[in-house]
Amino acid sequence: MAVAHCNFGLRGQESDADEAFVREFAAGLGLECFVEHFDTRAFASANGVSIEMAARELRYRWFSKLCDVYGFDGVCVAHNANDNAETLILNLLRGTGLRGISGMAEVSRNPYGEHRIYRPMLSASRRDVQAYAAKYGLQWREDSTNMVNDCKRNIIRNSVFPLFESINPSFVETLNRDMENFRNGEDGLAAQMLSCSFNGATIRQAQELMDSDNFQAGKRFYSPSHVLVTTADGYEIYPLQQSGRGMEDISISREEWSPDMDPRVPRGTTLADAAKIGGEVQLRPWEAGDYLVPIGMKGKKKVSDILCERKYDLVRKQSAMVLVSSLNPGHHVLAVVGEVTDRSVAIDGTTREIYRIIKNQ
Repeated sequence: MAVAHCNFGLRGQESDADEAFVREFAAGLGLECFVEHFDTRAFASANGVSIEMAARELRYRWFSKLCDVYGFDGVCVAHNANDNAETLILNLLRGTGLRGISGMAEVSRNPYGEHRIYRPMLSASRRDVQAYAAKYGLQWREDSTNMVNDCKRNIIRNSVFPLFESINPSFVETLNRDMENFRNGEDGLAAQMLSCSFNGATIRQAQELMDSDNFQAGKRFYSPSHVLVTTADGYEIYPLQQSGRGMEDISISREEWSPDMDPRVPRGTTLADAAKIGGEVQLRPWEAGDYLVPIGMKGKKKVSDILCERKYDLVRKQSAMVLVSSLNPGHHVLAVVGEVTDRSVAIDGTTREIYRIIKNQ
């Protein structure tokens, strides 16, 4: 067991004081303390996401790396029953389906790796946690930004929940009990996806997306024969020929490779080193925020910029696909199919197997 602390550098001296507090607390328990500093604002700007989304991606990617390097089974986070109730209300306000009204799970997969996220305090309310800390003389620090109503979650926490409590003092427990009941009715998703030939990694990704704070309608998950599309009401599964996304025009094969073979290919064909990909190879439509580091370049390039440079019109942009690995389904993609390949999967003298992806023009 160890402690992991993220310093996002968003609150100046207050952030540094939080870090000092955590280091001292861990030392008092004889636990190793891992600390990482992030330039959160720069990351958010470079990737076109909010500060909240940037901080989430940075911390969960780092958690996954710690687990890989040091052999941890997963990470425990401190989400409590109030957090879960806030998530439910947020989902309801934006429109959601069964997954969205089921709240967070006590155990889920890290969205940026294969390790687990555990929420051992999910059944305890914020008041329970504070009462426990007071009873045993435990100290804690408050994030001052939690009291500023500059985002929807804070407005719900500071303005809406006090009103709910005046109506029903046990509303947090009631909402969490309702979410548990909804979760018990979710098994149909996995069963439907299995019947349509979706692999296990894709099923987990779909379930995790619909179980997370970052649920979005319009996300797509593919099997050889079907596509699952998330909607405001949950999801729909269609045969590929009805999807309108051109998956049927792409073929993938895994082939042996030798150093004397020529890696140059015509436009429309993508080659990727199979060993460097790791996990299961997957295709999905490109998304805002997707990027790669093209072979021969050092810096990142947005997929949207690549498509503009290649003079994709609106219809072609909608059908453009990217290559990703099941072990890293985030925005760092491995290729824009038929156009550009990321240098991390480039063919070299060590390559022995490749994926050949051909897109009919």
